[in-house]
Amino acid sequence: MSKVAERRHDIEWYRVVGSFSIVWYHSGAIGHDISYAGLVVFFIISMYFSGGRSSGFLDSLHKRSRRLLVPWAAWFIIYLAFNFFAGRALVWEYSFAGALLVGPSVHLWFVPYLFICFVLLDVARLFLLPGFLAVSLGGAAVLMIGLSPSWRDFSLGLGYPLAQYFHAAPAVMIGAVCSCASGGNAVIVALVLAVSFLASVFYFDIPGVGVPYSIGIVFAFLVTFFRWGDRLRFPVRSVSDCMLGVYFSHIFVLKPVMRVFGYSVASPILAFLVSFAFVFFFRKYFPRGSKYLV
Repeated sequence: MSKVAERRHDIEWYRVVGSFSIVWYHSGAIGHDISYAGLVVFFIISMYFSGGRSSGFLDSLHKRSRRLLVPWAAWFIIYLAFNFFAGRALVWEYSFAGALLVGPSVHLWFVPYLFICFVLLDVARLFLLPGFLAVSLGGAAVLMIGLSPSWRDFSLGLGYPLAQYFHAAPAVMIGAVCSCASGGNAVIVALVLAVSFLASVFYFDIPGVGVPYSIGIVFAFLVTFFRWGDRLRFPVRSVSDCMLGVYFSHIFVLKPVMRVFGYSVASPILAFLVSFAFVFFFRKYFPRGSKYLV
């Protein structure tokens, strides 16, 4: 198994931290601007693992469709039905892109975008050498972060989900660059991460860019060049394997929790724990159904 594809305990912990941070961000609790870094971390880790693809292009496409698009479609229908019976607007955004790719809940934008990025990167790997890919994507990521004052306001005016797609692009490219670290490209990757970090720190005061990308790039460096969790005895995979399900389901839990606890720190903590418990036991007692939902 490749070093990139290998399941590492430290990265599994990063997945848990990233998922919890996303729940925190959606809660609007104190520190939610910082917790947006969880989304950056999630994209970086996901694209990093994409470098370990050992199967062919079509086989990989099938596996990712089954792992990402099938549960996304199931939750799309679930949230659509919930909005219908609750008397709410069926879709979040009534543009074509918004209705199709965001649908009934704003957080659903993440999965189809991740799938599209996987496919584009797989296609690029068919024609481009890893070193060239690292340099070109790394340069583009640095350029986007460095020019963030120019495009941030413009991107916010694009509406859902294009604003999110635009904002997440540097994280996607940084994660793809990190996946190229093996094969003599480690120096290129380290240089890209260093320059990207300096650019994000320079724009530390820009909301949604400076703080989350600075934190996310630190995690990218740790993921690529350090591993520390292999000796831990705790079965973290039993937790981290539930994180996609937590992402899909936490909105259902967060809303009633916030009615009780408001914007206190208790809301994201409790919502995360309840969502995790639901996914964990659903996977345990309904393994067949879990393939299509979590």
